[in-house]
Amino acid sequence: ELQDILNRNPRLKESDFLLPRDDIKAFPMILVSMLGTRADRNVYEANYRKIVEKAWEVYNVQESSRKNPDMTEIILSIRGQYGSDLPMPYVITPDCVENKYHGEVQIRNKKIDFPE
Repeated sequence: ELQDILNRNPRLKESDFLLPRDDIKAFPMILVSMLGTRADRNVYEANYRKIVEKAWEVYNVQESSRKNPDMTEIILSIRGQYGSDLPMPYVITPDCVENKYHGEVQIRNKKIDFPE
């Protein structure tokens, strides 16, 4: 398999794939979104679907009235009506788990602030 990669990419060499190495190393990164737990009887997912439906409704109204709709702004303006439940993106690397979401999310009766 390595030989096939090298044949298709002549600028690469076998030593590019060996570890340990002194130059640039691969930095594994995983991107995930949290949608709530399965124990919440899908309340989190149901609220997410309501937000998506309402957001597209508002988007289409704005678009038909010749406005330039911004989906991010639309979601920010309506999410509070549904408990602010939205998927939260996470970036996971070997040294950290980072959440770029900035705002308040209600999970059951508790409100949680997510600073950047």
